[in-house]
Amino acid sequence: IFRFLEDTQPFARDDAAGTGKVSADRVITVASTVGALDPETARERLSGLDDEGEIVEASTSPDHSGLRSRDSEDGASDLPPTLDFRNALDEIEARTDADVSEITDEIRAKLEEFAERDGAGRESLLSDIDRLTIDLESRSSGNAARRAEGIRNQIDAYRESDAGDAAELSLSGARLVDGNGSEVDLTASDGALAVLRGTLVNGGPERRVVTMCSFYDDSGDALRTTESRVCELGPGEKRDVAIDLYAPARATRYGAAALDASGSRAIGDAKPTP
Repeated sequence: IFRFLEDTQPFARDDAAGTGKVSADRVITVASTVGALDPETARERLSGLDDEGEIVEASTSPDHSGLRSRDSEDGASDLPPTLDFRNALDEIEARTDADVSEITDEIRAKLEEFAERDGAGRESLLSDIDRLTIDLESRSSGNAARRAEGIRNQIDAYRESDAGDAAELSLSGARLVDGNGSEVDLTASDGALAVLRGTLVNGGPERRVVTMCSFYDDSGDALRTTESRVCELGPGEKRDVAIDLYAPARATRYGAAALDASGSRAIGDAKPTP
């Protein structure tokens, strides 16, 4: 089946991990053909797959050792959540008729470089990624093109949040937890109250600061943005923060940042904005 999938659809293959990614609707087609089932029966048997967008990663290794090794050595693990759209690149590769692997591979390389750099030079890398994404969108169609557009929305959202950041101001160790302090799994949630925890770090002069958290859906579209009350941080001060907020039902990822209040759209409380 792995070889058949590779021959019948553009295949986002990872030779090192021994895997390849294809769209769920292709897996359903293969299951109905190989298993002598009608498509509806095959779809029922594979009801956990969402043929509107989910991507399946098939492995040639029964114990998936290559996949686990790849995940543990992932060079882009330090990406801001808003810019971690590598899964979206996989989906675009699998769902577009054109061969866009050269573009997506270059974007992945730029993302890895972005994760390894500090503030210096990051903007030029982000401009390169944005330019490549425009090219990717122009060569895609249908759902793949919409996913590429979603990536561009994520880049814009990151830039918008980053633009208000004064030098040497950051939110360290940001985590989204429930009332018991356990990490919130957005993909398994139908919408829930949550708490954003982290530490504001002010490496510059005294300033007024807000903490912002945005939630995004699978396409990278912003669903809800929450800003905290303004707080004042002295030079070199660190302060733990906990912001009560609501994670929307369709959210699959989030991004959090510390913003200088002078450049922020502060809302005056920690309740979600419409």
